[in-house]
Amino acid sequence: MNLNVTNVQVSDPVQRTQVNRQIEILDECEHFAQTVLKITGDFRAVGHTSRTLPNFPKAALLAMMGHQPKPKAVVRGDELHYYLCSKIINLNPDFIAIPTPEDQPHTGLNNLISKLLHGYQILRNTHSKVFACSLIYGQWLQEAFKYVNDPRDYTGYRGKWEKWLKDNDIDIKVSHARMLRTLAKKFYQYKRFRSLSIPLTEFWNKRKEIEDMLQNTDYANYWKG
Repeated sequence: MNLNVTNVQVSDPVQRTQVNRQIEILDECEHFAQTVLKITGDFRAVGHTSRTLPNFPKAALLAMMGHQPKPKAVVRGDELHYYLCSKIINLNPDFIAIPTPEDQPHTGLNNLISKLLHGYQILRNTHSKVFACSLIYGQWLQEAFKYVNDPRDYTGYRGKWEKWLKDNDIDIKVSHARMLRTLAKKFYQYKRFRSLSIPLTEFWNKRKEIEDMLQNTDYANYWKG
């Protein structure tokens, strides 16, 4: 929409809303630019500033300029397999919790680097444990879901999975339970996935590509462990 947004007069409500929003974006950009100039002026004059940076609507301005965000590259096939392999970790029971700097003060830069490496290994172990537990718990949820909805074993809850969870004090959101059940149905049999140190949401977002990858018999056998 090529309009002079500061002077344009439009009657269409939708177009008017768009113009008003563009004016707001330009005002925010100008306010940001003016504040930056004041901040740099403060530093040049007295060496410090008490001002704070306002919001800069970068994405909205880029959209007005016609810039489209680049789509994220989708990793598939061999590349996806090797990426997931790089996330495998052998759980170490000695890594339990990260000590606080107060409990174990560092004694120098080399000691600090050592503590960072040790702490990162704990994080990786934690991610792996959470991911493995998520797949296993998803399988338990799937077992319960099938039981509750099995016509041969009337439970009084058929089709009322959410109510069954609530009545039995299983305080998990239905959407989260559905995600875990879906992942368990698709990937529980692939035991090597349980050693991945990867956020559950990342695996969920890659699930379709992972399913496609597992069509390769060699990869499927590898991940079955």
